[in-house]
Amino acid sequence: MKKTLTLSFLFFTILLFSQDVKKKKESVGGGKATFYVLKSDMTTKHGEYSVKAYSGNAILISGTYSNGKKVGKWTERYYRKGRNLKSTGNYKNDLQVGKWIYYNTQGEIIQEYDFDKNELITSAECGNTTEYDVYLNGELTKSTLDCPASYIGGEQALIYELLKKITRSFDFNTNEKGRTNIKFNNVVSFFIDKNGNLENLQFQDEVEIPKLKEFIEKQILEKKGKWIVGELNGEKVKSKMELGLSINIMF
Repeated sequence: MKKTLTLSFLFFTILLFSQDVKKKKESVGGGKATFYVLKSDMTTKHGEYSVKAYSGNAILISGTYSNGKKVGKWTERYYRKGRNLKSTGNYKNDLQVGKWIYYNTQGEIIQEYDFDKNELITSAECGNTTEYDVYLNGELTKSTLDCPASYIGGEQALIYELLKKITRSFDFNTNEKGRTNIKFNNVVSFFIDKNGNLENLQFQDEVEIPKLKEFIEKQILEKKGKWIVGELNGEKVKSKMELGLSINIMF
């Protein structure tokens, strides 16, 4: 069996790199990407892909493309917090497959998710004593949950992704010295219904920075299909998620 698997991997590697490719590099959020593209069109990624952090030599993202689609094992690390693992798992034809493991910024496993079955395997967020806003029999009440509503990858990973997107992609105004000072503290809440749909997105406080509210809403709504429904007594329930977002930086 081992010999068969080795030969299969060797065949896949030969097939993957048998096409004529050209090495390229480009700046991406937080680092420099190194990858290969097909010389036949110079846009289709084909071969090993990695992103190295600007500071230090840590590889933040590593994986493989085949004719423009992610395949095989992919690994991602947090940009800060000691470059700890963020996620690891496999792709097939650009889709996540099998068991993926997600970590918090301290390097601890926070969640395991099976993409073949579309179900949560384990989560450190389950079994806590927090009371959540939950709809039971059509009435809004508060209750502890077997597992709260969450995001594939964990709530901390979601907050990390949102804050990274805000600081790197939102066009903040600069002052007279050409500097940007970002101060933002708010709580975003919404419900995840029994079918995994997001409802009633709200901000705890008014967002004073022009267009930032719409930007954050767009980022959250684009996560469609990645929500995990809360459960109570083994049954899916409509429940509330709250995300604390805090930024205080100057550059």
